Amino acid sequence: IFAQSVSLIDLNESSNTAQLIVGHREAWVDPRLAWEPSSFGNLTTISVGEDDIWLPPVTMYNVVTRKSLFRGNISNTIRIWNNGSVLWTMPVMVKAVCIMR
Repeated sequence: IFAQSVSLIDLNESSNTAQLIVGHREAWVDPRLAWEPSSFGNLTTISVGEDDIWLPPVTMYNVVTRKSLFRGNISNTIRIWNNGSVLWTMPVMVKAVCIMR
């Protein structure tokens, strides 16, 4: 699991929370999704939507709320390679506990 391109939207000292937009990325290998490119016109990668594939459950600690910004609206947030490698990229808005001293 990777978090990249973090943008701070709001920082609230009284509630000790921070609201962020995070570029959420997960990568894994599922050998059941592998295929032989020569059997499919030398196709080595496909893109699918989040409703078309199993996604691993994710738990973010210190998170008050989490909202997927484009869930269900984009059909190519997941890329699958012919060796079974999977990459899921999605922007997420997170409100997290952020103790300030």
